[in-house]
Amino acid sequence: MPFRLPKNCREYFRDITGKVDGKLNYWFDGYYLSFLVGLAQTKIDSNAEFESSELVDEYPIDYRKSSDYIAALLISTEAKRIPVDETNADALERLMTTLLDSHSRTRLTAEGENRLNQYAARGISVILEKMPKHTRLDEFYQDYFECFKDGVFIENQE
Repeated sequence: MPFRLPKNCREYFRDITGKVDGKLNYWFDGYYLSFLVGLAQTKIDSNAEFESSELVDEYPIDYRKSSDYIAALLISTEAKRIPVDETNADALERLMTTLLDSHSRTRLTAEGENRLNQYAARGISVILEKMPKHTRLDEFYQDYFECFKDGVFIENQE
């Protein structure tokens, strides 16, 4: 499954995305910022609605060097969400083989890509709830990083 933009993501990021200075370069940037929030929540949206067409089936060039880091963030978060005992090597290996594929362009299996999509869907829901829509990228980033710093994006784990 390729990366798919969650519904509402394009609308939220529309004013701060475009091929000009002071804007996000790719729609994938909004996707990325959303799944980081979903990962911080350690929650997925398993009933998410996505745009009908795929966003991309591989990382944009600016993200390719980060594919291993993205995969590691996914594994770490999934280990917490499921949960998987981090001292159990067999359980961690099973999780990794479920999510990783060293031969794919994204370094993820279809299930891994789907899981990132679900984290992105959760993330955009939280962004919509916690942040106003911005028309300037610098203001968005200031608000976005303050939400991380202040713990607004982190849901209490019970």
